[in-house]
Amino acid sequence: MLTYSSDDLRSVNHNCPPQRAVRKSLFTLRLWRPACCRGRRPSAVPRAAARIVNKPALRSADRSMTIGWLNVQSLSNKPDVVHAVIADNSLDVLALTETWHSASDDARLLLATPVDYAAVDAARLSGRGGGVAIIFRRYLKCSRIALPPCLTFEALCIRLITGSGPIVLLNIYRPGSTRPSASFYDELSAVLEVLVAFSCPMLVGGDVNIHVHDATDAEARRLQELLTSFDMVQHVTEPTIDLLK
Repeated sequence: MLTYSSDDLRSVNHNCPPQRAVRKSLFTLRLWRPACCRGRRPSAVPRAAARIVNKPALRSADRSMTIGWLNVQSLSNKPDVVHAVIADNSLDVLALTETWHSASDDARLLLATPVDYAAVDAARLSGRGGGVAIIFRRYLKCSRIALPPCLTFEALCIRLITGSGPIVLLNIYRPGSTRPSASFYDELSAVLEVLVAFSCPMLVGGDVNIHVHDATDAEARRLQELLTSFDMVQHVTEPTIDLLK
């Protein structure tokens, strides 16, 4: 067996690379690595087959996520429609407001949730209307986030673990029968202060009944100032569309 010192190897330094057959042998035998790290030579597998075997199956959440928000204005006669919206748009998550459901085991919410999906909810326990829910693909690990008490709006917040890391999703419904009060902004600020501590991407949506598309609206400006103070970006720049009409 021939052995070479580092000086011997340096002495044969030249500008001509080894022939292709020599380079192929070096890489096949992994001789560029220290002997202790070479290990056993992997079994011969065609390159194309090796790429297929070693490549993990990608799910939609590993690349990007498709998330929708919908004011359903009562699930009473629309569970099939909500089910179809999720399926037709291949949504990973759908956040619902104004579900008008009264319990987590409400049959209408169960019917709206496709197979391989799960749902979390916050039903309005008294009075008519309200209620929020989030339907998401079951393989996404979900945990519910406890929020400070809110009297001016309904909220549901979850943390989802995706292939690209965790995200926090906050779903809000504020009745539009009255203008936002100072308490609304105070309560929303308290909620956001809790969520920024998670140090991961955060999505906030729902129906706050504020004309955020109108830059001249005083309430829209005030909401924008609050979001900006938390380094958040308002992506809604035009009136939203009612898909259920």
